[in-house]
Amino acid sequence: LARWVTQHRKPSEPRQLTNLVGQALHPHLSGDGSLVVYSFAGGSESGIYAMRLDGVGTPSAWRIPGTRARDFQPAVTRDGTRVAFLREDGPGRYLLLVQAVSGGEARPWATLDRRDRMAWLPDGKRIVVSMRVRPAAAPALVVVDEQGGRRSLTSPPAGVVHDGLPAVSPDGRTLAFVRATEGSVDEIYALPLSGSFEAAGAARQLTFEKRRAVGFCFAPDGTSILASLQRGRSVRGLWRIPVDGRGEVERVAEAGINAVYPTAALSAGSGRVVYSVGVDDLNLYRVTKGEPEAISPSATLESSPAISPDGQWVAFRSARSGSSEIWVSRLDGSAPRRLTYVAGPVTGSPRWSPDGRVIVYDTRVDGNADIWTVGFGGGHSRRVTADATNEVVPWWSRDGAWIYFASDRSGRWEIWKTRTEGGSEAIRVTKHGGFRAVESPDGRWLYYAKREPEGGLWRQPTAQGAEERVMALEPSLWGAWAIGARGVYRLEIGSPAAIVITPAGGG
Repeated sequence: LARWVTQHRKPSEPRQLTNLVGQALHPHLSGDGSLVVYSFAGGSESGIYAMRLDGVGTPSAWRIPGTRARDFQPAVTRDGTRVAFLREDGPGRYLLLVQAVSGGEARPWATLDRRDRMAWLPDGKRIVVSMRVRPAAAPALVVVDEQGGRRSLTSPPAGVVHDGLPAVSPDGRTLAFVRATEGSVDEIYALPLSGSFEAAGAARQLTFEKRRAVGFCFAPDGTSILASLQRGRSVRGLWRIPVDGRGEVERVAEAGINAVYPTAALSAGSGRVVYSVGVDDLNLYRVTKGEPEAISPSATLESSPAISPDGQWVAFRSARSGSSEIWVSRLDGSAPRRLTYVAGPVTGSPRWSPDGRVIVYDTRVDGNADIWTVGFGGGHSRRVTADATNEVVPWWSRDGAWIYFASDRSGRWEIWKTRTEGGSEAIRVTKHGGFRAVESPDGRWLYYAKREPEGGLWRQPTAQGAEERVMALEPSLWGAWAIGARGVYRLEIGSPAAIVITPAGGG
């Protein structure tokens, strides 16, 4: 964690607040900025922590009594007396608990089906959360209270995955939030509120980045939002966005790079901002026997690996060039080579054609996501889809004649397929939801995950036939599985996490 102070003048130099081995995330300041709470993941020391910032010398932190590992997303009241947080209570189930910062009984306020930031209203009696109001609906923003009362603030339109990350302005008259259209793309919106904290108009879009906002907050003066964004080809950092939509979006250079999850003290005159410093140093690893070996490591984000059919090369998404692009390297990490030059929009999900000559991927050059291909040798990319909807996570059929992909063109995520050479209408494959489809090794079955609310891993015959559920799978783990000769390989979250093999027919 780090902080800086600004009061309508040049911000002061940031000051580091934590140095323990572990992750200090999701900080949240009290109204006057004298107290910050945050979640800490560090083995036996994990839990929700608090730190006083109004003393002299180095601030000291303490774990709030009663909190533990698997407690997340703390939010402190503006008067600094109570803290709300989420506690994992089973797969895809979270208890919203509220207790005194000094300790004591944690009282349950609600049960949620997703882990997301929450925001206290100024009265300290109600909380804005992201939750599903109907089983088949996208999560919306809802006001909850201790007596179980609920009132919806937003109604996500068709094609929206969720509304989340609520933040309330200092005067309580504006609610900022993100509206996500897919896993890695969301935009920040502002919703006017009445004096009784009800929606008082239509939400207005503030950002148009087609990327993920890793946290944001209102600035202390309430006229702008401080958001963690990666704009254009820049490295992620904090940006100041005018709430009224007028004026320039400005980078807060003093926060440096990779600043995430900002929180600001909302009382007049405080000017204090606290944020986490994140390092996107996620690498690819190969596991044979013994310790895992890093493949083509870098100090940036590496993800979405796909091994070539001949087992000699790996395609992957990398931000080493400054933006998300498709790269290839030999399996030992040597000879890394960049294939795409999108230079800005989120690009990923590479997959090899069965003959190893072409790689299919998704990108967002026109704002919405589409499917493209590029040759293994490089050169110009070819567009496969050009609809105004989102088409993502492509995969080849075993014979190389078709490309499967997920699309929201019907109003929800379904699996579609199109001819590899293009020029023909896409064909809808699933009728009851689907995301990320993979054919079985023999080509007889099509396996696919489902997003919220149902989740699960499913399959249906590639020829024709009804779908059947293979196993339970959290919606957030839609990409954490693979089909192999021995069955379904999937990620099992735990301490530690593990790769589990399940027979392809379930069980």
